[in-house]
Amino acid sequence: MRYADGGGLTAAGRRRRETVRMQAAELFEQRIKPPEAVRQLRVSLKSAYQWHPRWREGGVQALASRGPSGSRCRLSPRCLEKPAVYLQQGPAAHGWVEDQVWTAARVTTLIGRKFHVSYSVSGATRLMHRLGFSPQAPARELVPAGASDGIPVSTSIRCRSKNWALHKLALYGLSRFRSVMLSGRFTVLPTS
Repeated sequence: MRYADGGGLTAAGRRRRETVRMQAAELFEQRIKPPEAVRQLRVSLKSAYQWHPRWREGGVQALASRGPSGSRCRLSPRCLEKPAVYLQQGPAAHGWVEDQVWTAARVTTLIGRKFHVSYSVSGATRLMHRLGFSPQAPARELVPAGASDGIPVSTSIRCRSKNWALHKLALYGLSRFRSVMLSGRFTVLPTS
C-alpha cells in the first residue's frame, strides 16, 4: 500500500487497523474462516489470510499493533524543534554564502555539525518532510521568447519530488515549454 506522504500510517490509522484486526481475531475465535471474515469486515482476502495464521500461532496479541514501521528518529524530541529554526536562518548563517538555497546535502551537513548525528541525504530529506518542509524549485526569472523588454514572466515554480514534469519545467524554463491539461494531469510539452 502506498501513501501520499511517503511513509506508513499515522497513529490514528494504526489504531483503526488494529481495531479491524481485533475484530478479525474475534471472528476467528468463533471458527469463522477468512473468506467470511473478509465479507463481514470489508478487508482484503490477502490481509485475512495473513492474520489467520498469526492469530492461530500467537492469539489476539499476535495481531496487536507493533507501532510505527521503520527506524526510530536519530534526533531526540527536544532536538526536533531546532532544525526548523536553523533552516529559517538561511544557508549564509551556517557558512554557505555562495547562494541562498538549502539542498538536501547541506541539510545533512548541518544536522551533522549541530547535532553530531549522521544522516544520509535521503534520510535528511525524509526528516525535513516529517517536519513539514517540502522540496522547492528555486525562484526563476524567465523572459518569454521574443520579448526584448526583459520583464520577468514567473518568479517561482513549486515542485513535488515525484512530479518530474514540473521539475523539468523549473530547470529548463517556461520559454521552451507549454503546459497542457490532459486527463487531469499536468503535462509539459516542448514548444515547436
